[in-house]
Amino acid sequence: MIALTKLFDSVETNAIRHLAEQEKHWEEYTDSKSFLKVKRTYVNSKFILDKVADFTDIPVDRLKTPLVCKYEEGDYFNWHNDIMLSGDENQHTCVVQLSAPDEYRGGNLEVNFGNNIHQADRNEGRAIVFPSSLQHRVTEITKGVRYALITWGTPVPREY
Repeated sequence: MIALTKLFDSVETNAIRHLAEQEKHWEEYTDSKSFLKVKRTYVNSKFILDKVADFTDIPVDRLKTPLVCKYEEGDYFNWHNDIMLSGDENQHTCVVQLSAPDEYRGGNLEVNFGNNIHQADRNEGRAIVFPSSLQHRVTEITKGVRYALITWGTPVPREY
């Protein structure tokens, strides 16, 4: 399953970026194996969660607190999946593009669908939802800054 939509307009994406920049704690997220290099902070916003819940049909109480990632020149996130984060099993990953495509170079979100690599839409406000078990990455930023909002969720099991 993959879903795409324009989730936020440019006023809303700028407000989310501003909210994130107001956070006092931006975590430098990196490791010694050259797996990833990115800055991130959590933003707890009912407005964001409600919009994601409406789009994904995942109830707000089953979504994790949204994370804003800030990729600057040289930053990247190599192939990985999101199935286990914080000891919880996720079933869906939702990524929202918070930057306009002309604000940066590189920084493509790529999702591997059984050896078929899909490049996510780079347009500001666009969201993609995919199974958390799929391998995905963000290619290295070569110029500018890319912001993205990420959250994860587990839908309510369907009754048959």
